[in-house]
Amino acid sequence: MDTLPTNVDAFKQHVHDHIGSLISDPPLVFENTPMKYIPQGFHGILYKGVDRYVRHFWKIDDAIRAASKPFRLQLRLAASASKWKIFYIALYSKTSTEALIAILQAPDLRDNTLPFYQNSRPSAVTESEWDLLIEHQYLFLAASFTAGDFDQEIHIDGPIPVSGPFDEEDAGVGAISNIFDAYIDPDHHNFGTEDGFVIKRIGDKDEARHAVRVLADLESSPGAQHEHLARTYSAFRWDKTGCTYLIAERANDNINTFMENNPREPWPDHIDGTWILSQLRGLASALDAVHTGVPGKSIVHHDIRPTNILVFTDDETGISTLKITNWSHATTMLHDSSTGPVSHNSPTTSRSSYHAPEYYSDEPSAAHDIWSLGCIFLEQLIWHTKGWEYLEEWRRGRETAHDDSFYVDGGGSQLAGIVDAELDWLHSNGFPGQSAIIRQMLSFNKEARPSASQVESGIWEEED
Repeated sequence: MDTLPTNVDAFKQHVHDHIGSLISDPPLVFENTPMKYIPQGFHGILYKGVDRYVRHFWKIDDAIRAASKPFRLQLRLAASASKWKIFYIALYSKTSTEALIAILQAPDLRDNTLPFYQNSRPSAVTESEWDLLIEHQYLFLAASFTAGDFDQEIHIDGPIPVSGPFDEEDAGVGAISNIFDAYIDPDHHNFGTEDGFVIKRIGDKDEARHAVRVLADLESSPGAQHEHLARTYSAFRWDKTGCTYLIAERANDNINTFMENNPREPWPDHIDGTWILSQLRGLASALDAVHTGVPGKSIVHHDIRPTNILVFTDDETGISTLKITNWSHATTMLHDSSTGPVSHNSPTTSRSSYHAPEYYSDEPSAAHDIWSLGCIFLEQLIWHTKGWEYLEEWRRGRETAHDDSFYVDGGGSQLAGIVDAELDWLHSNGFPGQSAIIRQMLSFNKEARPSASQVESGIWEEED
């Protein structure tokens, strides 16, 4: 154990240097801003050592030694317990003893009421001292992220223990957000994984409010951690940028890039008929959890397309899992017995060739998702049976003949010819059950489309 200096100024410098040695170095950089803070893992070390520092300071400081014994005991207990962080912040800032005593005496200034603000300055603390305390307090106030918490507000000066390449050219650009690879200090989250994260930045306040509400609804579902739903762990808003940031698990690909990277046989060992059907069944099961699993509510994704189906590949087994992501355009249907269903819609709409025929003229419904998922299923089976190059050619044909739609232009009740032909081919070449259920999913009568639960059951019939 090191010997502590007996000179007050030297002691304060000793504590300053000790705390400085614990600050994250090099600092993480979030939104091009260096983040200096003391990781949570070191807080326990500081807490264990605070009583030794307090006792020593009480012995060497003349002003405290001159005080009455009960008064010294009262201050020591405060500095060692409810105000131990404040004690360290004051010594790190080399605050005068008079100011330190005033802070320790102030009933409203405690560790659990940090941060300090300008209007809470005790009169015995000078403005310059208070400014330093306000600046240095944030070393102890780095944000921590809790799975399922989407409401955290972080002060403009609050350290964010996240780092990543926040350059626009490194971002995956979505409809309303930019997506970046990110590192999150493991001391500052409880997500139970270190597999990798992405940060999704949302600048529009209405979009952010909608996304957070939908994610909170999803989190209340027993299916929130469904194997085929991409996990968004937490969200926070930073006063400095006014943006909301979602923390999500990092994928390897979306299904477009995955199919392109695996264009034709020989496939990776696990990609066979059983795998493809298990993935389609899993996606249907995940959609059922979303449609029916939220108590008192039903959530409609409303934008299922290839870029919103992510692929996660296990590093050890090499097995890939498809997961639904991106709830930017989702709608929450509240089922209130007194008023009937109430919809909370996304502030924006999207355009996609995977949308149902009635998408732009009808109220959101689970049947919209079923149509879109049917389009995804058909393309997945085309890729699995005929390869990526054929699928690309088929898509180009669909775009040329039908403006990229899966049905005949004009919103009638006829599937595009090339869609019909592929469904017939699948029926005759080992996928009769899958062809039949996809035809039902692509029914122009939305009431006739199967539920996600029925799709889950109907899609599983394995190829001959």
